[in-house]
Amino acid sequence: MGNRSLLPSEKVKREGKKPSEKSAGWSLLGFASFGILACAVAYSIINYSNLSSGEGWGMVQMAGFVALGLAGLFLDFFIQSLTKSRQVANWLGLVLSFLFAWWLISVVFR
Repeated sequence: MGNRSLLPSEKVKREGKKPSEKSAGWSLLGFASFGILACAVAYSIINYSNLSSGEGWGMVQMAGFVALGLAGLFLDFFIQSLTKSRQVANWLGLVLSFLFAWWLISVVFR
């Protein structure tokens, strides 16, 4: 149909190249943080009566775990926005995940 210029996505399809844009995805820190969030919310829903009994300090503790999960997700987003390499982001996420887990275990099982 004449001399039509191709859109960038059509050039990628035609030339067989991958898009140059960095695809946003999950890193190891994101998975670990989401796991902490999911477990804290599920445990809070299942054991609400036990956590809210007394003065309700169990719910405060679960709110702290949710805050820890949200902080991990924020750090994951921050690391991915700063680094260009997916491998570097995953290694940093792995180290931070181990530090979070070590800190969490040392605080809970003291």
